[in-house]
Amino acid sequence: MTNKRKVLVVTTTFPRHEGDDQPRFVLDLCKSLPGEFEQRVLAPSAPELPLDDRIEGIPVRRFRYFLRQGETLAYGSGVLANLREKTRRWLLVPFFLLGLVLAVRQELRHFRPDIVHAHWWFPAGLATRLAMATSSGKHKLLVTCHGTDYFTLGKRFPRLLRWVLKRADAVAMVSPAMRDDAISQGLPERKIRIAPMGVDLRKRFTPGDATRRQGVLFVGRLLAEKGVDDLLTGWAAASDAVRDQGLRIIGSGSQQHRLLALASSLGVSDSVSFLGAVAHDDLPMHYRQAALLVFPSPAEEGLGLVAIEAMGCNCAVLASDTRSLADVIVEGQSGFVYPMGDKAALARRLDELIRAPERCNEVATRGGDLVRSRFDWAVAGANYRSLYDESGDSDRPA
Repeated sequence: MTNKRKVLVVTTTFPRHEGDDQPRFVLDLCKSLPGEFEQRVLAPSAPELPLDDRIEGIPVRRFRYFLRQGETLAYGSGVLANLREKTRRWLLVPFFLLGLVLAVRQELRHFRPDIVHAHWWFPAGLATRLAMATSSGKHKLLVTCHGTDYFTLGKRFPRLLRWVLKRADAVAMVSPAMRDDAISQGLPERKIRIAPMGVDLRKRFTPGDATRRQGVLFVGRLLAEKGVDDLLTGWAAASDAVRDQGLRIIGSGSQQHRLLALASSLGVSDSVSFLGAVAHDDLPMHYRQAALLVFPSPAEEGLGLVAIEAMGCNCAVLASDTRSLADVIVEGQSGFVYPMGDKAALARRLDELIRAPERCNEVATRGGDLVRSRFDWAVAGANYRSLYDESGDSDRPA
């Protein structure tokens, strides 16, 4: 018999296999707690994926919610983007939620976790809370809000958001801006902790040995909320000297064809390269080669791990002035900012910074030191270990 506490991780975003291009921060969080907890991940099923799996040593169980070939709500560009891409997928939402509730309920009975860690308050947090309402076990619920779930869905369904978070034993917000907003909305301050996801800043996202940086880089899903439209428009308005360096866009998504057409209509196709999705292990090479990463988010989001990855590689970052990055990217100290949505200002800053490589390198070095002290998995994992300790219960479920 093991004395390890059991943690059930409930998530709707998780790598499908080793080397997958899906966001992997939930997997990396699990791996940052080796040997201390007995963990199991509950994630959505999809065609051709096994129901029981192991990804980089972490046990994964996938829940069914529809006919196998019709389970297309998760993965790809993410649940929200998949719904926008094909509106008929909304018909899957009730089945998805019900399937998740039943799967969590089954895990509560058979796995008997001490702690359930739900990533994203909807649907994982809501489904877990509904499942726990019919469970007699002494399970503790930790909910992590990552950004889109809070700022987009939370603003649309504020009562449901408050219902879930008030009934959680602890709530993790990935940025101070999210925590402050939650408290202003009446959520209990004593339950809310700032606990960002981490980045592997020791072995993977490191400065490397790049001697010459050139060009501008974007990394992220090609979705409307990522601001690639603004970036392309600002790029078209920038000087020839900037465009001569080239813009590389890494990522895939439902907006890819539209963005290709936009680049063509703006007359910048010859200076913009759409590279598609790139394996996670290959991203550091691109960060180390770029003179500047642009993070052009046109709306509030959780934290922006892409910016932190780039900073870990000592790549200078130019970001919109989103509140969630305000304490990470400080103008002229750890990075550079421009007014959110101001495409003319973006163009001006591109001209200014591409012409000042020494200044960018100095700021990028300070930015790298900052993120390594705050966002490496050694730090982020310890933060969540503390949260598990606080929200856990010494008594095992009956």
